[in-house]
Amino acid sequence: MRRKKLVWAAALLCALLVCAGLLARGDRRERTARYVQQNRAALEAFAAELTADGTYNGWTVSYWPELGMAEFETGASGLGSSTSYWGFYYSPEDVPLPLMGTAEMHYAPSGNGWRWEEPAGDNWAYTQRLAERWYWYEMHF
Repeated sequence: MRRKKLVWAAALLCALLVCAGLLARGDRRERTARYVQQNRAALEAFAAELTADGTYNGWTVSYWPELGMAEFETGASGLGSSTSYWGFYYSPEDVPLPLMGTAEMHYAPSGNGWRWEEPAGDNWAYTQRLAERWYWYEMHF
């Protein structure tokens, strides 16, 4: 008889814990909703910073939302129209992406990477995979 009571007590305790867990899920969502509503301006400002151009480690960083690309310019040399830029970028689909968010760059395989050359000019770009979703770039504009 005592064993039967222990089994029932354990079953009741488990049922109560399951109910409490289900109720707590609703509370978490509601608490989160309240937090978002009360802190919306600060959260939106933070989210905007994540997707805005800026700097990282002293490098200029550009974000191209249409590509999901973050481009880190780590150096440049030259003057005016004969300037070269280099750095690396994040490619969410792990494919070479056009630099500076432009759609006009169509790369052709070249050495260990891909190269683009302006048909009627002296502009060019080269990109090479560094690691999964990360690419080196050098461009001359």
